[in-house]
Amino acid sequence: MFLGEFNHTVDNKGRVFVPACYRDQLVGKFYVSRTEEKCVKLYSKPEWDRFCARFENIPGDKNTKSSRFIFRYAYEVELDSSGRLLIPEKLRDHAEIKKDVVIIGRNNLAEIWDAELFDKYVENENRDEIMGYINDAGIPT
Repeated sequence: MFLGEFNHTVDNKGRVFVPACYRDQLVGKFYVSRTEEKCVKLYSKPEWDRFCARFENIPGDKNTKSSRFIFRYAYEVELDSSGRLLIPEKLRDHAEIKKDVVIIGRNNLAEIWDAELFDKYVENENRDEIMGYINDAGIPT
């Protein structure tokens, strides 16, 4: 499970330290991809497999288009011996990652955001709306 929020810095080669509490879930090869938002998603191997299987439910041309959108920006990666992830340049460009980043847990995956973009996202969060989603799903808080 990916939990929490962590601030890190991307070095001039595009590497960022992955929080130590995430490393047990990202053993060996794992996956990074773009999203509909300006961030990079990190998936463990099992979660990536579940994510990919969902594309089998998209028929015909819709599958082709959606697969192209997601998988051309997906990369198999691994941590270096220092616990750093090299974020591919295309993903850094997509997420507008410059130097300071925020890494957040989202239960079964994690996201890497440019710190300024994440701050703007948080400023625009509608707490009441989000709590309504949670309550409507019957999740006690």
